[in-house]
Amino acid sequence: MANQRLTRPKGFIPRLWDVLRRSKLKTSGFIDDGLPLDGEEGELIDDEACFIDVDYFTTAVDIVARLPPELSIHILTFLDLDSIIACLAVSRIWRIYAQDNAVWRGLFFLRTDWRLDLSRARFSAARTRRVSYVPSVSPELPPLSLDWWLLYKSRTQLDNRWQQGKAKMTRISGHSDSVYCLEFDSKRIITGSRDRAIKVWSLKTGKQLASFRRHTGSVLCLKFDKDWDIDNPFAPGFMVSGSSDCSIIVWNLLANGRRAEVSAILPAHMGGVLDLRIDDKHIVSCSKDTWIRVWDRSTLGLLTTFEGHQGPVNAVGLQGNRVVSASGDGKVMMWDITTGEHLKTFEGHDRGLACIEFKGDLIVSGSNDCKIKVWSASRGECIQTLTGHDQLVRALSFDPVTGRLVSASYDKSIKVWDLNTGKLITEFKNSHVSHIFDVKFDLRRIVSTSHDQKIVVLNFSEGLDTAMFV
Repeated sequence: MANQRLTRPKGFIPRLWDVLRRSKLKTSGFIDDGLPLDGEEGELIDDEACFIDVDYFTTAVDIVARLPPELSIHILTFLDLDSIIACLAVSRIWRIYAQDNAVWRGLFFLRTDWRLDLSRARFSAARTRRVSYVPSVSPELPPLSLDWWLLYKSRTQLDNRWQQGKAKMTRISGHSDSVYCLEFDSKRIITGSRDRAIKVWSLKTGKQLASFRRHTGSVLCLKFDKDWDIDNPFAPGFMVSGSSDCSIIVWNLLANGRRAEVSAILPAHMGGVLDLRIDDKHIVSCSKDTWIRVWDRSTLGLLTTFEGHQGPVNAVGLQGNRVVSASGDGKVMMWDITTGEHLKTFEGHDRGLACIEFKGDLIVSGSNDCKIKVWSASRGECIQTLTGHDQLVRALSFDPVTGRLVSASYDKSIKVWDLNTGKLITEFKNSHVSHIFDVKFDLRRIVSTSHDQKIVVLNFSEGLDTAMFV
């Protein structure tokens, strides 16, 4: 994984660049004619500490063109996007330098919310088509063998499609009853249904790859290790599923998910198993019986049981040794796996809760009061309330890196929010014709399931090379 934060230089280089921009682009519409502002007095002044005669540069030497190409391009790698766009209009040589691969690599990593998984480079078509004057000598920076201009362009287009709500919609059919739950990775979607089946689908084509039946009741929840076979197609995958039959089934996924073997059946609860979470060490389950249970993933032994809710526990979140739970009693509770203690109670919803997500210091909950609340896990207080749904908020998914939150509701809509501002970005009202039960997303797509028996994929990446984006 590579994520490098670059900073803009201060001092002579930006001052020189500002003068050159003004001399070359004064009539181009990129800049205005104002002088720099004094930071203390707010007055327009001449910068006597670094005075350069603009008229001299207008009629004299192009310094950037006279410098060695390696040095000129290195200077440009410190500029932001607006400055690089301005460089493209200065002259032919400036345009060549501004198009250099190293420049666009620098621009890419100025965006701290953009991340790449370089191990996926072999799957990407973004190979460089331009020769860079600057060799990739730093072990901290990704290789210049990638086409960074194309990567920057693709990621910008992808973000714009999210902002504009432009996605290709695909509807997948195959279940014979309500589809309650889903998970997906880079290859497949796995769903659970009231028809008691777990089905595996190709993410790319929507074709059904497999169907498993072992539960005697509705499959209400499931989780699996995503992309377990990305490096080894013969490696087995780990999956757990929970049902209204009160059991948890542990599965071994084989042949890229086309086959499955039951590893164990846990008589987990006295009521239906409503939600599950897994990590490398734990399996966490919750139920209509009001309990939250934590299991050792390697031994499948029961580690602890949390009791304290007065209603069914509809959803749980897991992070490290902490668990959060959302209940029909209207409360969010936090628990410590190591000590078995109840740590905090978060109260603020007016009705019962249906879903919860827990990442970083943020807890996001959805309720039958039609509201989404964002909580600080450390402070134990609500920091934001999002309104807009007309019925129960049934499912949530969010990414703390991009600040993107996706919610799904019984009102048949999917909404995309900006967690940083609390504003609604876009919404999809026509993807399903009935209550939506689950929603998940990644950088490329939103996947949802519904009472209408359909799985809907909203793909924002159609026609873009996004293989390395994470």
